[in-house]
Amino acid sequence: MRWGKFLLVLAAAATLSALPQVNGVYVNPNPFSPNGDGRADTTQIGFSLSGPAYIRLIVQGSPPDTLIDSTLLSSGSHSLLWDGAGYSDGSYTFLIFGWDTLGTPIDTVSSMVVIDKTPPSLSSISAVPNPFSPDNDGVDDYLRIEFTASNTSPPGYDSYLLPSGRIAVLTIVGTASGNTYTTTPDNSPTMPPFPVYFTLLPHHFTVDNVTLHFIDWNNTIVDVTVEETPALLNRVGDLSNRFESLNYWADELSEGDTAVLYLYAFTGNATVTILDSTGNEVFQHNFYQEFHGDDTYSVLWGPGPYPDGLYTYKIFLEDDAYNLDQFTGSVVANSVPTSLSDLTVTPPIISPENHDGQFDVASISYNLSEDAQVTIKIYNSPSVFDSTTLVRTLIESEEQSGGPHSVPFDGKDDGGNYLAQGSDSTYTIVVDLYDPLTGDGFQATTEVEIDNLPPQAPDLDTLSLSSPTSDSTDTLKGFSEAGSHLEIMRNGDLLGTAEADTLTGYFSFVVSYLEGNNYIFAVPYDEVMNRGATSDTLYVLYDSTAPILMFSMPSDSSYVTDTLSDIRVAMWDELSGVNLDSSDLRLFKGGVPVLGTLDRLPPDTLRYVLDDPLVPGGVNDGIYDIRIEMRDSAENVKEDTLIFTFDTRPPEAQIYPSDSDFVNAL
Repeated sequence: MRWGKFLLVLAAAATLSALPQVNGVYVNPNPFSPNGDGRADTTQIGFSLSGPAYIRLIVQGSPPDTLIDSTLLSSGSHSLLWDGAGYSDGSYTFLIFGWDTLGTPIDTVSSMVVIDKTPPSLSSISAVPNPFSPDNDGVDDYLRIEFTASNTSPPGYDSYLLPSGRIAVLTIVGTASGNTYTTTPDNSPTMPPFPVYFTLLPHHFTVDNVTLHFIDWNNTIVDVTVEETPALLNRVGDLSNRFESLNYWADELSEGDTAVLYLYAFTGNATVTILDSTGNEVFQHNFYQEFHGDDTYSVLWGPGPYPDGLYTYKIFLEDDAYNLDQFTGSVVANSVPTSLSDLTVTPPIISPENHDGQFDVASISYNLSEDAQVTIKIYNSPSVFDSTTLVRTLIESEEQSGGPHSVPFDGKDDGGNYLAQGSDSTYTIVVDLYDPLTGDGFQATTEVEIDNLPPQAPDLDTLSLSSPTSDSTDTLKGFSEAGSHLEIMRNGDLLGTAEADTLTGYFSFVVSYLEGNNYIFAVPYDEVMNRGATSDTLYVLYDSTAPILMFSMPSDSSYVTDTLSDIRVAMWDELSGVNLDSSDLRLFKGGVPVLGTLDRLPPDTLRYVLDDPLVPGGVNDGIYDIRIEMRDSAENVKEDTLIFTFDTRPPEAQIYPSDSDFVNAL
């Protein structure tokens, strides 16, 4: 015994009073598809008995299949499952017959069950354009998915079903007493032995439209209004409305009006579902409204906007026996071209070889318009990008999302060696983008300079600083690498910084001095802080103190009583030394110069030899001014005036009373 056979649902027995009748025979589903896919693999055959009877139910196949074998059944409803095992596709008549409890035969009832294990077929499938750009800009905003459906109905019923068959021609004429109906079937019997969907095509109307009412297999009234134009198929109901018989009427037409319609039937349905890359459903179209059996169908998806990416579309085609054919394809939405913007290198010049922690790494930054595979390579050529010029691959075919990104570059090659060792060189950064979904590519380039070459020693202008000097500041001048940064050093300490001109390399800096020795030099740094060789050192002696008078002869405020032939002074300067040539000595009496000759006696003595020595006798007696101008090598000046008295006459006495005077009182 096969599975499902003799699964009976027995109702309460009826009282035997007349010859039992078999009524209400049904098959559900019909057709069915015993193909082991778990969908409509069995069908339920049901009937009712008006009284108890011995029943046989035989499917007239080859060989016949006896489903109920002379079994006494009570009055009421009965059903069983049939698995159709061993039967091929086709229509099979089954007989229900038997006898009552007294042995009197009852009327034989026959019906039909259809087996359809052949799935429908999808063909000529296309999805165009692919990729498309659903950004609602009017260009390629819609994807058209098209397919051809075939084998959507059970075999052997082409005369009933679309695309070649028809059920009937319906003619409705309005009269004074109401509508008259003429139904002209195309087949006998009028309907196939299984429920079908209906669709109507207007053929000849003298009215704008007509509304018809059909009774479906669930005794539901289904309304449909058919317009005269355009001449389109008008489905009767939806997926829940199937029809086993032709039972209809129409709203009253005016007298003399006529509506002629073609009634077609079909089975099956199709749907298209679209999923995004994460499996979420973003679109579905059920073709029940326009489906009419074997034909070519299409649906548009768009205009968006929808996110770029890979989408999966699935086409499902199903017949009424739950046989299924399906197709899965993919389409690409590509509204945003794969591109890169804001490509920058920060800093644009690096100096990694000096390990100073400054300008050692460059950051390559960019912004992706959408998800892409990114490859970044470094070449030692501005135009040739191949294996002969490749020095470093930073990333290769790395999946990156749309938005900002940055990749570090440490100035090394693929072997971990510093590029441009001890030198200065420019490298080309090539960024390649690839969209694996669309095949779109994009390339952008920029440059990075690797400067591992320290600047040369600055050339200081030796004439720009004077030494010794009494000026507390002076302007240091010189030349260095164009654009370099200089640290100006004084006695080993940082005095300040200067910047070399970006074109000429000229620089200047106001140097301030310490009292005494000043050793001035410059240390250059290029723009990436490579430290260059130190410049030559300039020596400046800063002396802000004038010389002092050590001694003079005659000395200040002294008295000279003997012959004086010259005047001498000795000077001293601690730092820069006495500038004997610039120092001066003069003698004045009463503001009048006393003529003489100035001799400079190294290292620090001035001698003023009088043309006419001062001699005793009173002529030369008087007060003299020695005027001294003392200068050192730093041009510090000090003026001084000394006074001495030349006095060679003895004092004279005044006696009172005088000699030989007469005095009368004292």
